[in-house]
Amino acid sequence: MDITEQESYELGYLLTPFVSAEKLPETLEGVRIIIAKHDGEILSETNPRFVQLAYPIRKPIEHQRTVFKDAYFGSVVFRLAREKTEELLTDLKRQPALIRFILVKYLPITPARGRLRPVKPVSAVPARATAAAAPSALGAVPETEKREAIDREIEGLLVPPK
Repeated sequence: MDITEQESYELGYLLTPFVSAEKLPETLEGVRIIIAKHDGEILSETNPRFVQLAYPIRKPIEHQRTVFKDAYFGSVVFRLAREKTEELLTDLKRQPALIRFILVKYLPITPARGRLRPVKPVSAVPARATAAAAPSALGAVPETEKREAIDREIEGLLVPPK
C-alpha cells in the first residue's frame, strides 16, 4: 500500500493493573499484533507506566463488574489505512487487558504549529494617557475646543433655578 494512502494515528490506552510486570511485554505485543494484522506500521510507542486514575473506571471482566482506581497508561503512534480503523477498533474492544482506549489522528508537532510566537511587550504607559494622546478618527481636536464643547453640553443639561 502506498504510504500516501495512510493516516497517522495515536492509540492511547489503559491496561488493567492485574497484568504483572513480567506479562506486560506480552500484553503490549498483543496490541502490536492487532495493529500489524490490519497492515499498520508502528512509528513510535511509549512504555506503559503505572498511574493512579483521576476517577474510578468500571468495566465488566468475566461477567463481573470490576472497579479500577489505577492502571498502566501507554500510547502507540502508527500509520494505517483510514478504511481499516473500524476493524482495528473492533479488535481492540475484544482485548480483555484494555480497560479503555482512544484512537486519534496524529498530527506531529512542527515548528510552525508547535511553538508559540513571541508576544510584543506592552508599554508601561497607562491606558488613559494612551487614549488621550491618540488622535481621533476625524483628526486631532485642539484641547480648547474640547473644553468649550463640554461646557456647552453641561450648560444645556442644567435647569435654571425657579
